[in-house]
Amino acid sequence: MRLSQPFKPWPPYERIRADDGGGENGAEIMREIIIYGIVGISSLILLAYTVHMFVGGLVSKEVEQAIMAVVVLIGALAMGLMAWDVVKRRRAAGEQRD
Repeated sequence: MRLSQPFKPWPPYERIRADDGGGENGAEIMREIIIYGIVGISSLILLAYTVHMFVGGLVSKEVEQAIMAVVVLIGALAMGLMAWDVVKRRRAAGEQRD
């Protein structure tokens, strides 16, 4: 392969680009929301368990639960900001296509 040849993506990515008509159907969007929701909830549970592993036994139960609540709240806020950014970028990309 010469360096001057253009890069050809793996076929499934090419198909996705070719099929991109600008609109997704409701089933695809719902499936994406369900998957992201499951991943988000499991990530928050894992985040709380990580705090428990670090500070469990070193501080009282009340302090541990307060720290876990704060860390999970910060994690949920960060995930919400990332989701908001994705929605904002998709809307901007949809407006550019129209």
